[in-house]
Amino acid sequence: MKRPLIIISSMLVWIFIILYFVLASNLSANRQRGRVIDRVDVVIKDSSIQRIITPSMVLAWFSIDKFQLKNMEISKLNTMEVKEFLERRRFVKKASVYVDMVGTLNIEIEQRRPIARFNTVNGYNFYITEDNYILPLQSHEVIYVPIITGNFAPPFSAKFIGDWRVQSSEVEKKTSENYKFFKKLINFVNVTREDLFLSSHIVQINVLGRGSMDGTLLLKESEVELVPRVGNHVIRLGKLDEIDRKLKKLMLFYDHSSGNDLWNTPTYINLEYNGQVVCTKMKKSKKV
Repeated sequence: MKRPLIIISSMLVWIFIILYFVLASNLSANRQRGRVIDRVDVVIKDSSIQRIITPSMVLAWFSIDKFQLKNMEISKLNTMEVKEFLERRRFVKKASVYVDMVGTLNIEIEQRRPIARFNTVNGYNFYITEDNYILPLQSHEVIYVPIITGNFAPPFSAKFIGDWRVQSSEVEKKTSENYKFFKKLINFVNVTREDLFLSSHIVQINVLGRGSMDGTLLLKESEVELVPRVGNHVIRLGKLDEIDRKLKKLMLFYDHSSGNDLWNTPTYINLEYNGQVVCTKMKKSKKV
C-alpha cells in the first residue's frame, strides 16, 4: 500500500508545481499588460578593456532604424527580435535583452575583441578579432594591439568584412598559398597572446613576402620579423614553422643577454638557425 501512496503523492506534488507556475505566469502577464518600457539601459560588458561600442552608439542604432523602444507596451516587445537586431552589427559578438520588474529594458553587449591590426603596403587595413572576424578600423577609438605590416596578400579582398575562414571553394583554390600563410600568421599571433611577456613585448610583426599586388599569388612562403616594444633590435623569426622552438630560443637569449649592449646597440637577432642565435649589428635601426 505504501508504494501506491508514494506515487499518488508525487503526482499531486508535480500537479501543484505545474499549476503554480501557470498561475504565476498568467499573473505576471496580466501585470505587464498595459505597462510600457520607461527606460532603456545599455551596458557594454567589457568597456574597461576597449570602447569600440558605446551605449550612445547602441541607442543611435535604434534611432536610425526607427526602432522605437521607449514607451512601447511591454507585452508587445519581442526581445529575440531586439537581440537579433543587435547581433547583426559587426562589432557585437553577443547581446542579451530582457525587461525587469520596474519596466526597464536591459541590454547587455559583449564586443568582438581585436587581436591584431593589419596595415600592409598593398592596401589591407583592418582589425582581426579573437573569433576570426575581419572588421574595419574605428575612427573614434584606437585599439592597442600588435600591428602587422609588409607586402603580402590575405585570402580575401581589401574591403572584406566577416569571418575570413568562410571562403568559396573557387576562391580558396586560387589563393591556397595565401590562405595557408594567413592561417599560420593568425596562429602565431594567438601563440604570443597566450604568453604574458610576449603579448606585451611584441608590438609589430613585419612580413617579408613577395606576393603579387592583386592578391592572387605568393611566389614563395613569406618570412617574418618582430619589432619589440623595448630595445633597439629587430628579431628575424623566418618562416612561421617550429614557432615554439624559436620563441623558446629567444627567451633563453634574453635571459643571458641582460646587462649587455643588446638594448642600446641596433642589433639584428636571427632565430632561423638550429641550435644558435645569430646577432649582427645594424647600421641603422630597422624599426618602422
